[in-house]
Amino acid sequence: MALQTRTQISISGQSETAIKDFQRLQLTQSVNGHHYFELVVDPASLFGKDNDAISKTKSLIGQPINISIEQDFSGKGGNPLLFKGIVTNIATGKRGGVAQAECIIRGYSPTILLDDDPHIEAYEEKTLADIANNLLGQYGRSGMKNNVKPVHTSPIPYIVQYKENTYRFLQRLANRFGEWFYYNGTELVFGQSSAGNSLLLKYGVDLSSYSIELNTVPTNSRYVGLDYYKDSLVENTTTAHSINGNDYTQHLTKVSDSLFAKQATYKINEALGRQSDKEIEYITKLSKKNKVAGMVQLKGYSDNTGLQVGNTIEVQEAFLQDQNRGKYVVTSVTHYCTGNGNYENEFTAIPEEVAAPLVRMDNHPFCEAQSATVLENNDPEGLGRIRARFRWQQTGQTPWIRVISASGGGDKGLFIIPEKGEEVIIDFEGGNPELPFVIGTTYNGKAKSSFGNSGNDVKALKTRSGNIIKLDDATGSISVTDKNGSTMAMDGSGNITVQSQTLVTVKTDDKIVVDAPNKIEFLSKEIHIKGSEKVIIGEGAAKITVDNTANKITSAADMIKATADTLHELICSANMKLTADHCEAKGNTKMDITSTAIKMAGSSTADINGGALNLNC
Repeated sequence: MALQTRTQISISGQSETAIKDFQRLQLTQSVNGHHYFELVVDPASLFGKDNDAISKTKSLIGQPINISIEQDFSGKGGNPLLFKGIVTNIATGKRGGVAQAECIIRGYSPTILLDDDPHIEAYEEKTLADIANNLLGQYGRSGMKNNVKPVHTSPIPYIVQYKENTYRFLQRLANRFGEWFYYNGTELVFGQSSAGNSLLLKYGVDLSSYSIELNTVPTNSRYVGLDYYKDSLVENTTTAHSINGNDYTQHLTKVSDSLFAKQATYKINEALGRQSDKEIEYITKLSKKNKVAGMVQLKGYSDNTGLQVGNTIEVQEAFLQDQNRGKYVVTSVTHYCTGNGNYENEFTAIPEEVAAPLVRMDNHPFCEAQSATVLENNDPEGLGRIRARFRWQQTGQTPWIRVISASGGGDKGLFIIPEKGEEVIIDFEGGNPELPFVIGTTYNGKAKSSFGNSGNDVKALKTRSGNIIKLDDATGSISVTDKNGSTMAMDGSGNITVQSQTLVTVKTDDKIVVDAPNKIEFLSKEIHIKGSEKVIIGEGAAKITVDNTANKITSAADMIKATADTLHELICSANMKLTADHCEAKGNTKMDITSTAIKMAGSSTADINGGALNLNC
């Protein structure tokens, strides 16, 4: 069943070219890609028979094209087909030995301009509307209208366009957040569908044939992700969500659940924020709705020119008034039109109740490990994270990202955070550019190491201030040096040297044991040994006890000997007592005993011997 139509086609340029005569036109539209058209004309009808029409067709390439197809004569009414595109290909020539030339004009919707060279850009704390408007605003020359009204309105912490053209990036965002993204013939829709009023199609009137395809689809899935802020697994299941569809979808959901009873687990390789529970719930519900939408497809042929992608259509039987097949959203349509006005279209649609855009969680670009420079390292949450700027960035930075450590854990591990301005190497979980983490730092031409040698002998840790821990395999030595040059060194030969520029303090809450089997030496201008209560030197009977509490010095040694070359002086401000079984005082040349009073007594005898004895002299 073909409909007689009135078709208007014009190509703009320095002067508008109206195409009144053409052989055939085909326009293919889809919600998941660019629209494509192919128009076959006689170049002579464009530029006249007296001119070199073939060479003149080059003026058409790159120009906007406007197509309008509206119903004629039928009295059926309906909206016209309106399409704005861009001519991207011209093929002109002759064949079959005939004089008449043929020109095939091909092109796409203006969305093809978004298929530019791959680009890299990062967005921080931007909404989907911010990102889409920013990108689409750069293509104003295309004349394409934009309808940006995303359902997801919250700012997104971090989104990266990585080696993707604009179309691929916007398509990925739409797939990730469950937004519609398609061209409806005159404007680009990003977000809520602009379906407008429902279009009624009646079988036997403007619907020549149709079929409803029913498919079973597995929908029993468990989606899991990691919330590292809480160090917990977040999860959600499709069985927790009911999708209210029509009779077909409700029946097919039950059948599918019984056929595909095994639950599948899918790990989400996406960045989850502070509301991870709500995020994974949203993802799970969208994914299920998308799968349910694929269970039922309406396919048909129509001659209603108002049929375009994004339209809502209602299918009825013209001769069976009680047979209403329901409402559907058109996802693809191909228009066919000939030069004599015959028009027909072929379309595919999904039930309106479950109509959902394509949802994909696995279509992010692969991002390789790469260099970056540290901008911030004072993590406000104490997670040891940094913020960095990739070398390709002129402005902006990563969010706070985690740093791999040789050891970690709750209040333990190796805590070494890269300094500001240092080069780090960043890798990405699953290759996702929105999941960066630091795998380490590296040296470069402006930041070299001073420890390397031909034998690779030195392993070292040096901090920003100049503190160094150095292990030298050439000598087997280990040294620790602070920024002022104080060191603790083990020379590899069994010797340990502690050297300070000012003070060495050894302190403990209990006791310190210095144990050497042969000798201990203390060398200094002054040596002070202080005990707040006692100082004990030696052990056993020979030990000397300096008792600060009792203010006395005691020793039970068998012999105490003190030798002096010039003077050995014992001074006591009160009493001095010498007690022994045999007490001997001897002077080789002279002995003076002087006192206010001297008393000598022997219980048995008292002997005084001398060469000469002087008394009271």
